[in-house]
Amino acid sequence: LSGLTLSARAYACATYFIQAVEGDSKRKILVIAADPDQAAYLHQCIKTFLTILGKSSLANTSGYLPGWESSPYGSIAPNTKTRFKRIRALYKIAHGDLSLVVTDIRSLAQKTPSVDHLIAGAISLPIGAFFERSDLRLKLESIGYHYSDLVEDPGTFCFRGNIFDVYAPNYLRPARLEFMGDEIETIRFYDADTQR
Repeated sequence: LSGLTLSARAYACATYFIQAVEGDSKRKILVIAADPDQAAYLHQCIKTFLTILGKSSLANTSGYLPGWESSPYGSIAPNTKTRFKRIRALYKIAHGDLSLVVTDIRSLAQKTPSVDHLIAGAISLPIGAFFERSDLRLKLESIGYHYSDLVEDPGTFCFRGNIFDVYAPNYLRPARLEFMGDEIETIRFYDADTQR
């Protein structure tokens, strides 16, 4: 869309998205912005317009796919939070949870893991499941998680007695699992800042 402000583009995208999904609920839309700042702003505006237009459920099916802030050929590693935001978005895309994705051309062109790799790396930890803690730790470390004394950032985990804290990139808050032996007894989310 040319000749429109970013906000006007966001409104046009939001109304198009509503019409497209009402016509075909399985339809997927990709919005490509010129740069990462425009893409992030466009995504926030689209979500806002969807909510204002009474389609907040559609706002929850929109996502932003960020890219690395640094060159993949440089010596500086991408920011951990950005890496996990990207993984969260890719995971949601792979599972069909996003109907609208906003990104920029550079982020879109960056190499990503295959859908099979993303799904194979996922671990399901339901209540009532049995896990040996040493096996769970090895599995988490093999897919890129790091052990930390305090779980505050995505991709970290910690064991303390019968309590296991983990911050998965596909959730906005860390989870606290309580074990009875090797069985998961309870799961709840908590605030990373207060640890409650």
